Amino acid sequence: MGVRGPKAKHEVSTGPISITLTRPPMADYQTKVLDSQHKYIIMACATKTGKSICLAQKALEVIINGGRVIWIASTFKRSGMVFDQITKAVQEVVNVSKVTINRTTMCLDMAATNGSLAAYSGDSQLACESAMGDAANLVVIDEASRCHESAWTVANSVTTATGGQVCVALNVDKSPKVSWAVRMFAEHLNNSKPDPDFLVLSLTAEQSPYIKKVDLERARKTTPARIFNALYNNIIPKDDEHGVFNNFEGCISGQLEEPKPGRRYVIGCDPARSFDYTVLAVVDTVTRRLVGFERYHGISWQAITQRILDCASKWNKALVVLDSTAQATLLLEVLQRHSIFVEPFYFTSKSKPQLVEKMMVDIEQRNISFPNISELIYEMQHYSVNIQPNGYLKYCADDGFHDDCITALMLANWKLKTGPRFDPLTFRAQYAVGHTVFGNDRDALTVM
Repeated sequence: MGVRGPKAKHEVSTGPISITLTRPPMADYQTKVLDSQHKYIIMACATKTGKSICLAQKALEVIINGGRVIWIASTFKRSGMVFDQITKAVQEVVNVSKVTINRTTMCLDMAATNGSLAAYSGDSQLACESAMGDAANLVVIDEASRCHESAWTVANSVTTATGGQVCVALNVDKSPKVSWAVRMFAEHLNNSKPDPDFLVLSLTAEQSPYIKKVDLERARKTTPARIFNALYNNIIPKDDEHGVFNNFEGCISGQLEEPKPGRRYVIGCDPARSFDYTVLAVVDTVTRRLVGFERYHGISWQAITQRILDCASKWNKALVVLDSTAQATLLLEVLQRHSIFVEPFYFTSKSKPQLVEKMMVDIEQRNISFPNISELIYEMQHYSVNIQPNGYLKYCADDGFHDDCITALMLANWKLKTGPRFDPLTFRAQYAVGHTVFGNDRDALTVM
C-alpha cells in the first residue's frame, strides 16, 4: 500500500523523502469509515465483511500522516497479524528511510513522518492497561466482543489529549449481557437521539461484496439458525442465548430404560483424561432417546476398558463411537482386539464443529430426547461458542465446567440419521464379530 511517487492527498514529506499512499479499492461503507471525522466509530458487521482490512488501512493512513496508532485485538496473535500486514505495507518506505520495527514488542516507528504503531492484546485487564499513559491519534479495538472492557477505558484515556479517534470493530455473536461492546452497540442502535460523536455501522453478510452468495447459502444450510443470525445476519442474540444448547427443554422426556430384544443401540463414549469423567451415553436408534447413562470418575484405563465392553455387550452388542483423540487411540486398539463394534472419532478444528452443530440442529428440530439427568443438563447450560482469530468456531465448556456428558451424547447422536441439513448417516457394523462373546473375556484384557 505504501508507494513512492509525486505528492498526493495522504502525503507527508521529510527532507527529500516524498511518500504517496495509494488507497486500494474499498466498499462504500469502508470508505465512509476511512474518511469519517467522528470521535467514535462502531463497526458491528457480519463476519468476513472486511472490518479489519478497513481499519488497517485507516491505521496506515494515520501513520503516514505522522500520527500514532494503538491497536488492541482480542489476542496477542490477532494483533500480530495486523501488525505484520501494516509492516509489509511500509516496505517501500523502509528502502529509503529509517523505519524501526520490533516484532517482539510489536512497535513500529517511521522516521520520515514521525508516525508510529503499537499493538497490544485485549484478552485481560492487565494486557489492555499496558497501553495506559500513552497518547494516540487513533485507537482500534478489533474483535471487541472478545476484548476486556478495560480496552474501552484505555482508548478514551490515550485519545483525550490528542482528540484522536476510537474505532470499535465487533461481531454480535455474544449477548449484551455478556459483552460490553455488543451492549454499547445495542444502546446506540436503539437510541432515539443519536450521539453526534458516534458513527455506528451495522452490516450483514448479504451487503458485503467480499462474500459469495454460494458460500453464504452453504453457511445458512450447515450452521444452526441462532449462530447464523449472529455471525451473518448481524442479529444480536438474547441475553439467554449466548450458550450453544438453548431451548433444549423440549427434548427432555422419559426415563432411563433396560435393553429391549432386537433393538439396536449406539453408545457414545468419552473416556476420562486427568480430572474428567468417563461417560457412556446409550441411544436407541429407533426412538432416538437416551436410554442408558453411565458416569465414572477416578478409575483406571483397565477398568474403563471393561466398563465399555460390558456396556456394549449389555446393549445388544451396540456400536461404540469412541473419542479416540490423543492417548485414547490405545484404548481403541484394545477394544478392537476384543472384536466389538467400535468406531473412532478424532476431534479436530473442523470435525468438532460438525459434531456440535449436528447436535444443535437435532435439538432445534426435536430429533433427539433425553431424561432429566442433572449432570447432563448442567453441562448443556454451560457450553458456549467463541470465534477464534483464524475464523474458526471454538465450542467448549465454560471455564470451570465439564463437558464429558454432552460429548458422549454428541458422539452417539453423530451416528443417528440426521435432519435435512446433513447427509444421512446410518447405523452399521464397523468390525467383524469374533467367535468369543465380547465383553466377557476378562482374562484377555490388556492392562494399559
